[in-house]
Amino acid sequence: MSSIYVAVGYVGGDIDYGQTNNGNSFANWSMAVRSNPKQEEPDWFDFVAYKALADIIQKHVKKGDLLHITRAYPRNRKWTDKDGNPRKSTEFVVNDVELMPNKKRQDKVDETTTEPVKDDIPFDL
Repeated sequence: MSSIYVAVGYVGGDIDYGQTNNGNSFANWSMAVRSNPKQEEPDWFDFVAYKALADIIQKHVKKGDLLHITRAYPRNRKWTDKDGNPRKSTEFVVNDVELMPNKKRQDKVDETTTEPVKDDIPFDL
């Protein structure tokens, strides 16, 4: 059984773009999300998108933009940092996203960027 995550929040910093070892595009970013309107401080979550979705995010999304993550699932990662310490984190792999209207880019958003975007992930949820 897989958990599906849905969120609306603001991109909290510059988005990290690159390519995986097999040449697929990726985009990593953090997003501030409030679980309810009365919550004073947002929760911060890490997100990653791959392939065509990563390319769309690179082209259209910047720090401060409002995103509606319409479908994502959690993934745990383990790695060793530069000092040799084992590290782990949880991130959400995004399958669908909707770019929300934003006053900063209102004139720049064309109709195709407000539609949900689906990506082909090479494995099932």
